[in-house]
Amino acid sequence: MGYTSAFDAAVPPLAARHAHEEFMDTPVVDKGFFVLMGNNEFIMQQIAAGEREKLRHYVAWLLQAVKGYAVKLVILAEWSSGNSAGTLMALMTK
Repeated sequence: MGYTSAFDAAVPPLAARHAHEEFMDTPVVDKGFFVLMGNNEFIMQQIAAGEREKLRHYVAWLLQAVKGYAVKLVILAEWSSGNSAGTLMALMTK
């Protein structure tokens, strides 16, 4: 028995084309990648502004545009506006 699927855990949107090219060289297994969005400035701005609908549309568009499998978010200890990770989590759960 062997593996039947392979996933890349964090691919930035700009590297998606290269990830797809590498997957073409890997036959037989199911494959995909998680789109790295945790350090995206637009996403952080929409979270801070409480713009859930804009955020939802942007994430859906980006995921479809790069043909990714899922979203990868990395919570940073400090992000660009100086807020802490706890503040970011509070903003996301409003």
